Amino acid sequence: VGRNSVREALKALEVIGLVSSKPGKGTVVSSDSFDPFLLSVVFGLVLEDIEIKHLNELRLVIELGACRIAIKNAKVSELNKLMKIARKLDKQQIDVIKNEDKEAIIGLATLEKEFHKYLIELSHNPILLKFNKFWDIYFSRVQASGELYRASEINVEKKITHTAIVEAIKERNEQKAVKAMKYHLVYYWLQSKDDISKDFLIKLISNSGD
Repeated sequence: VGRNSVREALKALEVIGLVSSKPGKGTVVSSDSFDPFLLSVVFGLVLEDIEIKHLNELRLVIELGACRIAIKNAKVSELNKLMKIARKLDKQQIDVIKNEDKEAIIGLATLEKEFHKYLIELSHNPILLKFNKFWDIYFSRVQASGELYRASEINVEKKITHTAIVEAIKERNEQKAVKAMKYHLVYYWLQSKDDISKDFLIKLISNSGD
């Protein structure tokens, strides 16, 4: 089998969650369970042919809820770890705008996925944890579409950061955390030619208590 074929197969298995890459060890089997495979199949079928704007709407529902629950359930040590990821991610967004190369965008997608998956973990909700498989599929989709680069341009220009979300959660300030997450998820849509109502999105951002 050619090396490229093996490389692509391992990438596919990693997306599914059956293997993972570990520094110094290489690629290892990540689970004894078939859950990662089954969840990937289920999410893959459900999300097939679904437009990115609809995936973004689903993100809004999931992550606003996760923010609220993380405020109640996350430990200080876990939030410190999330902050480290957020700082790396915000720096990577700036690097993507400066360099505009493929490797930078791949790195951004990896960090985005790591941040949002870990935020879900901090909810300590077993049902929400099942949705973490959604991020593997979502960020693979947006990485290929160019959405991440365009969203990064707006985030850097408007100084919308992931660290602001984590700071609000660390303060256990639900209103502030929800507003920061709304800016992160919604502001790009305001700049895009989408059929989502602009008035609705502006109201959604300004109404930080919902």
